[in-house]
Amino acid sequence: MLDLWQMAGLTIGISIIALGMYLLRCGRTRGVSDDNTSETPTPSFLGLSIPTRLALGFCLLLLGYHACAYSLPPHWISLKVPANRLWILALFSGVLVGGSLLADRVARP
Repeated sequence: MLDLWQMAGLTIGISIIALGMYLLRCGRTRGVSDDNTSETPTPSFLGLSIPTRLALGFCLLLLGYHACAYSLPPHWISLKVPANRLWILALFSGVLVGGSLLADRVARP
């Protein structure tokens, strides 16, 4: 039986995964296209380009999975980053999203 903290962690992890899946699926089909050729600029979905939305969605999927994996008892899921190396996962996720945001800002004047 899972205790209250495990259920809370699992709920948060599933919510992060759902947001990541939303960004991966709906983030590239809803909103205004990046190839907008009209005179007036219109904002895209969340103000982000398609590659940035996909990078953010992928990072949220990974982080949500690991939040769920660490919320469950240790013997249920063995595929997870060791606890002393979680900072590497967070760092690479931040670099991926930050680099994509930087590329957006450089590409759009």
